[in-house]
Amino acid sequence: MLLAKFPAHAAPHLVDYYIYGGLGPPPKALGAVGDIYFDSNTATAPELYSKEPNLDWRKWCGPDGLQSHPTSGDWVLWASAEGFAWISPKTAKQDALAREGMGRDQMILQAMDFHKGPPRLPLAEKNPSKRQAEGPNNPNPSKRQQQDTVFRPWQPPLPKPQAIDRALKMEKRLVQLEQENQQLEKENQQLEKENQQLKGEKKQEREQREELNLLVPIMERAEKEKERATLIKMEKERADEQAAYAELKAQLASRSPLETACAALPPHLQCLHEPIVAAALNAWHELQSQKADMALLKEVAVAKAEEHTLALEQKEKEMQGITREKEVIAREKELVATTASAKIALLEAETRDGEAVGLVQTNGPKCSLAAAPV
Repeated sequence: MLLAKFPAHAAPHLVDYYIYGGLGPPPKALGAVGDIYFDSNTATAPELYSKEPNLDWRKWCGPDGLQSHPTSGDWVLWASAEGFAWISPKTAKQDALAREGMGRDQMILQAMDFHKGPPRLPLAEKNPSKRQAEGPNNPNPSKRQQQDTVFRPWQPPLPKPQAIDRALKMEKRLVQLEQENQQLEKENQQLEKENQQLKGEKKQEREQREELNLLVPIMERAEKEKERATLIKMEKERADEQAAYAELKAQLASRSPLETACAALPPHLQCLHEPIVAAALNAWHELQSQKADMALLKEVAVAKAEEHTLALEQKEKEMQGITREKEVIAREKELVATTASAKIALLEAETRDGEAVGLVQTNGPKCSLAAAPV
């Protein structure tokens, strides 16, 4: 496992690697954004991982080993037998086309060798030293034998132009996604500001509501005190008016119309001392007293009539209650009689059934059909 770090603002060059001796990808705490993790333990081709802004190691897609850097779109990581180098996409594409042409020529040569046919096995068996590599038994190997015995290190698969185009498109897509992510982050920040503003407004409204909740009882008590004072004042004024009215009414009630008329006359025209006027006044006073007595007797008679009516109504209610009680008792008696008759009928039926069973047991099987109707 190797780590390769891209030096910012540097010319293309080979990258130094540092060994990471752990299992799986490096932890999040190791490395910074833009670091490269190279896993050479894979069976087919090396796998590349990049340090993302969220501190996760994400595998770079693409089997060709040509990947753009997450923080710089001008450089791509080129995997070769000598190591990894940072080069421009244009240089990588030209190198890939050249290697693809060389690979095509090699395939043509291999096809031509294939048409030559298989080697002559009998000749090889007669001279086995000619098919052996350089050693104590074969001090002068041929060029083909030397070519077959040369050790060639493993090389990653050559990238294809389509893969490079795909990688460039992917890089553009990543840049577009990054821009969209930045736009979403800006919108999220704007929404967060609006949310904070709404929270502040709600807090202010809550504080105002709490202040109003504290002021409302005080205002209600003050309003009630004011209403009570107003009612007391109105009651006092009403009592004063009623007292004045009662006093005036008493003064007017104690005087007769003749006295009122005489009191309205000038002093030299008043004739209250005349015997005739005095007698008339006495007769009027007696008539007024008789009228008052008659009114009192009338009120007493009306009260007695009302008491008599109430007594009659109470008596009628009592009679209705007695009638209802009688009806309830009659219904209970009917229910008891019905229950008793049902019990008597049940006892009679049981008695008849017992007699029929006794007859069946006495007479045997011959009487079983005769006892069935019962």
